[in-house]
Amino acid sequence: MKILFYASFRSIVGQKEYHPGFTEPVTIKQCIDSVVGRFPQIKQHWLDQAGELLPHVHVSLNRVDVDLLEIGYDSLVYPGDELDFFPPIQGG
Repeated sequence: MKILFYASFRSIVGQKEYHPGFTEPVTIKQCIDSVVGRFPQIKQHWLDQAGELLPHVHVSLNRVDVDLLEIGYDSLVYPGDELDFFPPIQGG
């Protein structure tokens, strides 16, 4: 599985992608925990005080917005899948 970071998130973690090394399917929530564990500097940009993902963080699984998935962040990510993290869109 491949986790990709875009825009400011890429700058914060210092790399374009991360391969967490899971060999079995895990939930999107578990992937988020893995990223925060590996890159603790992202925590303040992603999680609120209760440890929940902030609403401005956009996540897609295999190019499908996680909010459109039937079980959302409890959806499974399999080896070979791609999980993308986008900051809020800015501009005008």
